[in-house]
Amino acid sequence: MLKLIDGILQQFRICFKGEETFNWFVIIMVGMMLRIETKGNTTIIGCLGLEPGCYETMLHFFRSKAYDLERVKSKWQSMVLEHI
Repeated sequence: MLKLIDGILQQFRICFKGEETFNWFVIIMVGMMLRIETKGNTTIIGCLGLEPGCYETMLHFFRSKAYDLERVKSKWQSMVLEHI
């Protein structure tokens, strides 16, 4: 299962300008898969056991210019359509 998830997430690497931004994308996606509650960043940080200081960094990810949201959405749509 982990290889499958990793393979899917690695396909998004081309959507990000830098390694650090891509790594935050992976952390956030894994956190969204593991979290029990849906209270956003706080829940992701808690379920992954991240330091509270990561909260601001995670918020910065969502406002970052290091990726184009339309490109990420387009990649997601193409992957979904491949597996229908």
